[in-house]
Amino acid sequence: MAIAAQATQDRAALGIVMTLAAYAFFTLIDTSVKWLVIAGLPAFQLAFMRYAPHAVISTYLLLRRGEGWSSFQSAHM
Repeated sequence: MAIAAQATQDRAALGIVMTLAAYAFFTLIDTSVKWLVIAGLPAFQLAFMRYAPHAVISTYLLLRRGEGWSSFQSAHM
């Protein structure tokens, strides 16, 4: 006897809105970095300002799992 799969919600409008919002945010980030380069800030500093928050958030999410620092180790060692 086969079990029927439950129907999922089709929220195409939400997906379209989220995609457009992502495009807008990426455009704002790229434009602001270009303005800061023109203003004379070093590229290394801009890269740090762009990616440091991502590293902090990722570290927090991995440590929140409860596995501690072992979350950062690969299973293939």
